[in-house]
Amino acid sequence: MTIIASHGLLTRKQYYVLKRRFEGATQDAIAKELNTTRANVSIIESNALKKIALAMKTLQIVKELLSAKIIEIDPPADIFTILQIVFNEADKLNIKLKTNMIHLMNMFRTKASKCFERKKLKSKLKILIFYEGSIDIYCEENEFCKNIEKFSKSQFQKIVKCILSL
Repeated sequence: MTIIASHGLLTRKQYYVLKRRFEGATQDAIAKELNTTRANVSIIESNALKKIALAMKTLQIVKELLSAKIIEIDPPADIFTILQIVFNEADKLNIKLKTNMIHLMNMFRTKASKCFERKKLKSKLKILIFYEGSIDIYCEENEFCKNIEKFSKSQFQKIVKCILSL
């Protein structure tokens, strides 16, 4: 059984390595601080990022389980058609959405911008409608969330954005 400590699913070393990498430290510098090899730091970092990727996927699954409706839309739908589908599905479920079309379009821009080219859908989109009226959006082409363990220190900010968007 996994015990969740103050660093979530990460060990103290994994947390420390990720924190230092996020601050801009190299693996060599961290290895010297921890009195270990750069290869060992690389393994610690990779394992930590794999745990984060798994935790993010688990959170997405939980959100799907808690949703009232999952809408999957394939390309090449346009953004206005997608908006209409979302509001129609909510109406069918008698759910009053806590958003309007403008806010929902902004959500598409911030959470699923890689799914769109201009106002046309270019890759699969998943929209969750929750019983209380909130909405969440996932773009199937969110590669840095899928392959989180492969990124360098310069991409940690993208990883944090990805985590915060869940």
